[in-house]
Amino acid sequence: MMGTLARSDGSAPRAVSGHCRIGRTPASELVIEASYVSREHAVIQWAAGGWQVRDLGSRNGTEVDGRKLTPGVPRSITPASVLTFGDPTESWRLIDDSPPLPFATAADGRQVMAEDEVLAIPSLHDAELVVFPHGEEWLLESDKTTLKVAHDDDVVAAGTSWRLSLPFVPSPTEDNSDRALSNIDLRMSRDNGTVAVLVDDTPLPPRSWGQLLWILAERRLADVSAGDVAESEQGWAYADELADVLGVKRNGVNVHASRARRALAALGVLDAANLVERRVATGQLRLGTLRVQLAS
Repeated sequence: MMGTLARSDGSAPRAVSGHCRIGRTPASELVIEASYVSREHAVIQWAAGGWQVRDLGSRNGTEVDGRKLTPGVPRSITPASVLTFGDPTESWRLIDDSPPLPFATAADGRQVMAEDEVLAIPSLHDAELVVFPHGEEWLLESDKTTLKVAHDDDVVAAGTSWRLSLPFVPSPTEDNSDRALSNIDLRMSRDNGTVAVLVDDTPLPPRSWGQLLWILAERRLADVSAGDVAESEQGWAYADELADVLGVKRNGVNVHASRARRALAALGVLDAANLVERRVATGQLRLGTLRVQLAS
């Protein structure tokens, strides 16, 4: 469920970001290669909790339900609105007016959508890259790196260039210094393979990523109990090993880690991105907190 534009006959459906440019120029998110469409013709954007269209001073104009727009003045639109760009035959509708979600578009036009605000590229089941929100920023993680990314950045996965559409600033975290990994208690229990996670007294919905946290917690607590392992060396596990135990591909471990971080970030944990730490050089991961308890 996210904002989707399609021709009035239902063809050519396309997810739209929070700021979707329309025109003949290849830089447009929706390219219409017709002589009556200007290079930079119009923009559809998410604003004030709804969708709007704005003409960019195009030669032949933009219409909503047969009424021509004043250039630069936004007009609210709904799925009932009929939009035309430059000619009545260029007729489009917003077939889904849900808020925008993160997605990526490949050079060949394929699109992959985020799930739970975590974007896996090229797909959820073969994720070479994972993009997820952290505070008011976006992070990209792979086996080789973790770096900041932004809307309209280009990345490469599966030998193809992908354009990121990160259409909104994630909800700001609470301004509360106590909501940090060092100041919260993470408690987990396991029943018939399902892991329940509590952050202080707040339960999180059981998800598959709970298994990853359980394994990493067991590894770190075992090293702590041993008493002869330096803190910097405690709890590390190889991604390939974790993938075998979880029954997923190696890239699936990255997806689990990103979703776990996102769950904590949604509770206002300021440094949720550190919940699962990574050693890029060795491909190892570990739990980023010692304030964890396990109950069978």
